[in-house]
Amino acid sequence: SELVRFGADFTEILGDVHSQERDQQIRWVLFSSQRPRQLYRNGVKKKTTGDIEVSSEKELLSSGAYLGADVLKTPHHGSSTSSSDAFLNAVSPKYAVISCEKGNSYGHPHRETLAKFKDYGIKVLRTDKSSTVIFNTDGLNVTVQ
Repeated sequence: SELVRFGADFTEILGDVHSQERDQQIRWVLFSSQRPRQLYRNGVKKKTTGDIEVSSEKELLSSGAYLGADVLKTPHHGSSTSSSDAFLNAVSPKYAVISCEKGNSYGHPHRETLAKFKDYGIKVLRTDKSSTVIFNTDGLNVTVQ
């Protein structure tokens, strides 16, 4: 992995995975507002996934990387081709942010994915419902503004 600093925040790039469905490399990133030694111990952890689908989720799961996060930027705009049970169990987020346009031609987010998040007790925030999603954190807890 690679650690990059942005002001007081750190971003850890866990690596690239290959999306078989899209035939492209996708970068998997962990964001943390804590010092490097605290990335996995304390603080709020956020994950952003790009357009990964189940095959890429499996690759990440088999990598041995710690995937837990408080906030998950939902894979592939809430498509039913991502957010597998194994992936959601590993990440175990409190919040899922779905970035999608209202009335998009793909039908994102898919009902199956929304139902899965509900079953897991994950609070869903969607950009098609409220264009801006803002989180507040004290470094240990996260709340939605």
